[in-house]
Amino acid sequence: MRKLPPILFLFLITLLFTGCALLENLERGPSQRKGVTITRSAASDLGQVLVFARDEDNKEILFVKEFFSSMKSADTMDKQIRRYRHKMNKFRNRKVTITYHENRAGNLVIEKITR
Repeated sequence: MRKLPPILFLFLITLLFTGCALLENLERGPSQRKGVTITRSAASDLGQVLVFARDEDNKEILFVKEFFSSMKSADTMDKQIRRYRHKMNKFRNRKVTITYHENRAGNLVIEKITR
């Protein structure tokens, strides 16, 4: 059996990773920004932190921060969730800007929060 030339092998690996990255971007909507006031947060059983916020029109919006990964241990995920919730307590009742995207499930997934 013949071996692939190294350059062809590298090309195929690069093509595979590029395709995976493009597929991931297709599964999510474009990034958006929204000015809100964070009212509270809660942890879910799905390895997520739910962030409840109100916009300028006093409409409640639910954002999600995902922490689940098959590569993480439950202890690591729990620590990350606790740290994030502690951080959310500092933002509570404050005006912030949340950068987020909508995933295929319709969740508004947090990318970052700024004051």
